[in-house]
Amino acid sequence: MTGEQVETRDVSLRVVAVMSMPRLGFNASWMCITQTVQRAGMTLWTHDGYHWGHSMNELFRRALRGGFDAVLALDYDSMFLPEHLDSMLRMFVEHEQLDVLAPLQLKRGKGLGPAGEGERWPPLLWAPENEVEGVHRIAHGSGVPVPAASAHFGLTLVRTRILGEMYQPWFRSVPGPDGGFGKGRLDDDMFFWRNLRECGGRIAVNPDVVIGHNELRTTSLDRQGRVVHVPVEQWEEWERAERSAGMKVEG
Repeated sequence: MTGEQVETRDVSLRVVAVMSMPRLGFNASWMCITQTVQRAGMTLWTHDGYHWGHSMNELFRRALRGGFDAVLALDYDSMFLPEHLDSMLRMFVEHEQLDVLAPLQLKRGKGLGPAGEGERWPPLLWAPENEVEGVHRIAHGSGVPVPAASAHFGLTLVRTRILGEMYQPWFRSVPGPDGGFGKGRLDDDMFFWRNLRECGGRIAVNPDVVIGHNELRTTSLDRQGRVVHVPVEQWEEWERAERSAGMKVEG
């Protein structure tokens, strides 16, 4: 089988799952991916390479050339169930006007990711018509897709029709004003969402589907003897701050 044929309300959708394949990853996520894709009867295409954007670009191009109606973009650190995919597909088929439908996924260590901000519930999503001031509040369980300015690539459905309207490459890293890739840069994923919006694409989040996001954390004790869980990429900074605070107290 070359992709799942989804049929709802006399509408059929041919979908292929795609994923950039890292050299190392989370085994638990890989089990989620394989079990979910297999149960859905989908084909999973992967692409090896050191550059995530290059891999995703080639997979999307292959899906467009292959005549698929949509791609199911997967990420190596997401956690979900087959039931989550079922809900995503139903909403995507029922809302043909949408070019992208993503589940709600929290950003590692900081609450909501590119689709929103803050650690509040219900969370807020930036509205596509006003990324600074306009927001939409998610009504969990409403069954109504929520417009968004951007999303992520963990269990996210993208119609190939919009890919044909977008300029290529679809994924590209753009340096900041100073020519570096620090402050002001545009990463591959955010370049894709900007490209899609500029070409008239519509992005939405399914408020009824919340998927997990794996991250590595270090368990330690702070200066007050409290148990803390620090993301590994923040541990050195946190530990040095703790040592500095301790030396000031001891001195």
